[in-house]
Amino acid sequence: MQTSPCPDATAARDQFLTRFICSMRNGCPGEIEGYGIGGSLGRSGSPDKFSDIDLFLLVRAASLDMFFKNMPSFANDFGHLLLFRGPTFVLNYGYSFTAIYEGPILCQYNVNTRKTLRPGPNIKFTRILRDRTGFYRRFVRSQQKVLADPHSVFSSCCSLFWLRCLNVCKALARNQIWMAIRYIGDIRQQMVIVKRLRTGFPPKDFSLSEKNLECDVGSRGCAFLIKTLPAPSSESIHTVLEYCIHWFRRTATEYAIENGLDYPSRADRVISKLCLDQSCD
Repeated sequence: MQTSPCPDATAARDQFLTRFICSMRNGCPGEIEGYGIGGSLGRSGSPDKFSDIDLFLLVRAASLDMFFKNMPSFANDFGHLLLFRGPTFVLNYGYSFTAIYEGPILCQYNVNTRKTLRPGPNIKFTRILRDRTGFYRRFVRSQQKVLADPHSVFSSCCSLFWLRCLNVCKALARNQIWMAIRYIGDIRQQMVIVKRLRTGFPPKDFSLSEKNLECDVGSRGCAFLIKTLPAPSSESIHTVLEYCIHWFRRTATEYAIENGLDYPSRADRVISKLCLDQSCD
């Protein structure tokens, strides 16, 4: 039996954006000060057919509660909703609503007021489509010259790595295997960040440290991650944690020396001793 081909994902996404832009141009709700497209669609590069739609809305603070109540109805104007979720507050993105439309099309509506609007890569690469007062464009323009500070990223990365190592030890002591595996995921992200810093391929948004990693550093460059994937057992997690500690200590220390940065060696000694001693029990 012959089946009909799936609709072209890019065409469906483009049709959705056309509906959104036309509808907002003809009847933008008065509580919305401005809006734009972010993510890969907002940048000058070419998004692929799997790219989600990230829409950023600037709403008047006095109207925020009412806008939240009307958000499902607002989102339903642009297509047939399959699922809707939100708001969830996401750091640097604002109040995020997830909408899945027929297609399927995944759209994130990120809502901010002037007070909740924060600098970040998502703002930096937002393509503003409408701005009633000029405030939104000025804010975005002010961010386009701001570069991520690799020294601050490195410091934060080291702190989170050793914190999560401690979290893994505590979770294992409580026999919370799946919680420990979740913490290992955070540890892996910090390893990726250090890898990117050392190889000169930092992502535009360090919160998405793995994004495009295969393309940037190649399969050989990603090989160090293979040993960071534990099986659901205490022994496997201990083995992975030991590998992560030794890898991170060596790589992060080398990066710190190369760039004249401080490495938290005392935290390393105290936490790693606890973790490695526990792995010998």
